[in-house]
Amino acid sequence: MRCIPVSVLLGSLALFACGCPSENYPNLLPATGVELNRVLQNSQLTLQETRTELANLGVDPVTINGLLQADRLGNQFGGDLRTAYTKITQPDFMSLTPDEVQVWGDEASALDPNDSLEVTLTDAAAQAIVTLFRNEGLASATALENFLADPLSSIPSAIPDGVLQSLFVDFDPENLLTKLP
Repeated sequence: MRCIPVSVLLGSLALFACGCPSENYPNLLPATGVELNRVLQNSQLTLQETRTELANLGVDPVTINGLLQADRLGNQFGGDLRTAYTKITQPDFMSLTPDEVQVWGDEASALDPNDSLEVTLTDAAAQAIVTLFRNEGLASATALENFLADPLSSIPSAIPDGVLQSLFVDFDPENLLTKLP
């Protein structure tokens, strides 16, 4: 017969008597969808504010993307023109989100006086741009320009022709200063 030390037995009894710790898991969704609906149905919030409010409720970024899947400029990790501008001018292209790439393309196209820059990037195209920047270590306009000049460089087919050059090399970010939130 096996002997169980008295200290182990008493310790187990003490844990059993105390019960489990209270359920306070800040990273889980609320028990009801009331809080989620309050945020999702608030038309006064921008997409970025909606993302922030959902994150404050403990919703993870991937789930937020799913909740905002119908919102083209909020369903891929968020961002706005200000955050895109900051990352492009620092430069820190590799930290851009697909939503920031889409906002950048939309705003640059709307501002182009010659209408030569008409870009409406799909979710897939924006994701391909972000992936290219990260995979190739393209952090700046200069690095991108060098990449584009290299005949051995390969650009994914999801990225429309000329978009990388026109949006991230040729376009002057200072043109968007008056549009920043």
